[in-house]
Amino acid sequence: MKLLISDWDGTLLNSLPVYYGAVVQIFQSYGVEPPTLNDYRDNITPDFMQFYWDRGIPRSVTGQDLNLIRSAYFEKNWASVELHPGAKELFLHCQKIGFEVFLTTAEVYEIGKRRLKEFGIRDLIRGWARGGTSRYDDIADILAFCGEEPEETWYVDDTASGLEAAKDLDLGLNTIGFTQGFNSAEKIRSADPDHITNSLFEIPRILSTG
Repeated sequence: MKLLISDWDGTLLNSLPVYYGAVVQIFQSYGVEPPTLNDYRDNITPDFMQFYWDRGIPRSVTGQDLNLIRSAYFEKNWASVELHPGAKELFLHCQKIGFEVFLTTAEVYEIGKRRLKEFGIRDLIRGWARGGTSRYDDIADILAFCGEEPEETWYVDDTASGLEAAKDLDLGLNTIGFTQGFNSAEKIRSADPDHITNSLFEIPRILSTG
């Protein structure tokens, strides 16, 4: 058995426009000029509070304060979020060539399950790690659950931090950086993945040729 592990948010799900819209809403709520989309993609990291503080959001503001604004924005706009082109085709290709597919996501289980069903892909996904303590731990947990050899496992992510976590496992995972998500192509290149692509339609070829 071979295994494809993919990040969900930003990699398969085209959620960047809604996330960036929420960023603009947050800055406007505090009367601060919002960052450009390029600035956001080049510099956002899991340590997101530093990003906001460095750009003028008061240091008295907490992550909880930001999440209240973000959640309200998501509630109004999340229904517009769709899969990236090629996502469903990638899952179908994996099914055809005998790859099991797992996702890494922080999305609430019931919401995630409903979204997968709405997109018609629930039966194409074996399962997912639901937002553990780190992306490193999520990937390691999936590998342990499946009992797969790392050299038979591929990992796809749209963020440098996710790709670096996969590489930090030091187990020989094959990594693919996707440049149409949260991080820019330059940021993805900095993580030095084995392959880089700007289209999910390209990944079936990568899986087939190595």
